[in-house]
Amino acid sequence: MDTIANCMSRNRFETLLRFLHFSDNDKKASARPA
Repeated sequence: MDTIANCMSRNRFETLLRFLHFSDNDKKASARPA
């Protein structure tokens, strides 16, 4: 965890987590039969 903190700010890390969360949701939504 310290390595990540040294590489990027907390705000940048939270933005990245939000992006990954939305990407994960998109994959699940597209995998569902219509």
